[in-house]
Amino acid sequence: ALTCEVQAGQYTVRGISLGGVQTCIQIPQFNLLFDIGHCPRSLASTDRLFITHGHSDHAGGLISILSIRLLLGIEKPLQVYAPEYMTEGLQKAVRAYESFQRTPYRMDLH
Repeated sequence: ALTCEVQAGQYTVRGISLGGVQTCIQIPQFNLLFDIGHCPRSLASTDRLFITHGHSDHAGGLISILSIRLLLGIEKPLQVYAPEYMTEGLQKAVRAYESFQRTPYRMDLH
């Protein structure tokens, strides 16, 4: 699968979607991502992430983006928006990885 970029008027839509493997779409003018099945390092500085649903190819890269942001020294918390049914599980997963690495992630979950 190749990363694709499309101009939609004044907006740029770039990303990748390979069913069952990964989906990650960025709209840089809004500083946001839709889904994070895998996080390319180049997108880790994006401030907002909207997770559409719980399949791993749409949400499985959350820990990766949070880890890359730590590595890059990004202080601002990632703003994560997800369906309500996912929030408890996402919080548990993030807490588990924080305990593995003994460092808190910077994330606000909405």
